[in-house]
Amino acid sequence: MVSNSLFREVKKVVEEILDLNAYYSENELRVMPAGTDCLYVYWEMTWSRMHAVAQFTDQDFRVLPKGLRIYDVTDILFDGSNAHFYRDEWVEESSDHKYIYNLPQGRNYIVDYGCFSQEEFIRLKRSTMVSLLCE
Repeated sequence: MVSNSLFREVKKVVEEILDLNAYYSENELRVMPAGTDCLYVYWEMTWSRMHAVAQFTDQDFRVLPKGLRIYDVTDILFDGSNAHFYRDEWVEESSDHKYIYNLPQGRNYIVDYGCFSQEEFIRLKRSTMVSLLCE
């Protein structure tokens, strides 16, 4: 078992490498408003990214729990840790999209797609910011 501090350090390096690799592959995460309190999110991950995560976690990527992390980044310069709040939404293994309901209106959001290992969220892709309008 890897210590939590070592796991976090390695996780940060892997996320940085995955961000760099995103410029040379076809990994995609798109978010768009689907109403005043709803986002539509769709994603695609390349085999190389899934393989890298599987090697890092020493688990089959298909069995890792996957999810979306939705950050409220209204009126802040988001650095990955300073959101007003975030919430996690689980996604099915075979899914490539999801609607996120019941979000506060009039706010700005960034969404991460990732997986969970050792109770840590491993970000695989980050969206650009999207705004929800008020009614």
